[in-house]
Amino acid sequence: MQVGTTLMEKLTFSLGVAGTAMTIVFGMLLALMFIIKFQSFIINGSTKKKRVAKEGTKSRDEVLTEVAQGAEVIDLNSDCELVAAIMAALAAHTGKSAGQLNIRSIKRVNNNSSWRDASVK
Repeated sequence: MQVGTTLMEKLTFSLGVAGTAMTIVFGMLLALMFIIKFQSFIINGSTKKKRVAKEGTKSRDEVLTEVAQGAEVIDLNSDCELVAAIMAALAAHTGKSAGQLNIRSIKRVNNNSSWRDASVK
């Protein structure tokens, strides 16, 4: 920039530099996003194939048929009822069917506070 430039010229030049810098940064972020998605697609695609090969070839219908025939006895005193209740509550809350949900883990939380203890008498 020259020494004798006006304030308006300095402002337009600085806005042009800022706009160019933001465009470059935004473009690089988009490029990184696509690179990361492509890598996760490659990694997850290869692990899914291995996982399917390791698991067996039984379908869900075959497993349900075995259970219906009495191949597996379910203890109703265990936590299965709790899991079924949680699954039903989640299905009702989200509006999805129970077949679309997948519960991976349920952890009990010790939620005893002094307020709760004082109220239960």
